[in-house]
Amino acid sequence: MNREEVVDLFEFLEINYPSFSYSSKTIDTWLSELQMFDVDDVKRNLKELMAEDLYSKTPPLLSRIIRGLTPKKEKIDFTKNIYFCSRCNRGFNSKEECDEHFNRCSSVDYVIRETRKWFKKELTRKELFAMSDEEFQERYCKLLHWIQNHTQNESEKTRIEFIFNPPKKERAKSFLESR
Repeated sequence: MNREEVVDLFEFLEINYPSFSYSSKTIDTWLSELQMFDVDDVKRNLKELMAEDLYSKTPPLLSRIIRGLTPKKEKIDFTKNIYFCSRCNRGFNSKEECDEHFNRCSSVDYVIRETRKWFKKELTRKELFAMSDEEFQERYCKLLHWIQNHTQNESEKTRIEFIFNPPKKERAKSFLESR
């Protein structure tokens, strides 16, 4: 959504809720949260909420309006080819996006599993996917180094070494055949 669409949304709320008022600061705040969503999705959610008794006299909170909405950049265009992540079944419109996501998805699953195993700590996919790529990569590498230095499993040490220093084809083939 853009600023004009947020103002239109506020005018709609003002008509339906006479006590509703807004300022430039309110517009900026809502815009920062709404800019990633499609205006039609936001309006549809708002209208559905307005039909509920709970919101007959007071407008729904912003957090309630955007609950369950998919950001524009994550929406799938079903008129194009769709590629699905084989780990989580999320859809993508390009193979490159899907491959990139699959790599992150696999790493997230590994981090969750190994963090539970080594540190008895539960992490969620949501919190790991919320990290920027740079932050996740930094933490992922730190965990890999820690495991490499603490595991007694030589095969695991070698696999982690291959992540940091990809082997030549012959070395990789030899490693896989020895397993």
